[in-house]
Amino acid sequence: MWYKDGNILEQDARLVFKSSTLLEIRGVSRHDQGMYQCFALGTNRESQSAAQLLLGGNTETRVYNNM
Repeated sequence: MWYKDGNILEQDARLVFKSSTLLEIRGVSRHDQGMYQCFALGTNRESQSAAQLLLGGNTETRVYNNM
């Protein structure tokens, strides 16, 4: 089961659960920034993993022509 910022994620066209432990985010945007957690249950086992998605600012390129 996948969570973002403590809320359960539902699979849709952008959030694709490739397996019980692999999440693909298509067309990443600033809205996707946050803490992601995965909880996997197996026979007599439970596993948890977390990752934080940080997105930086856009960089702007300027070209100056001094002729």
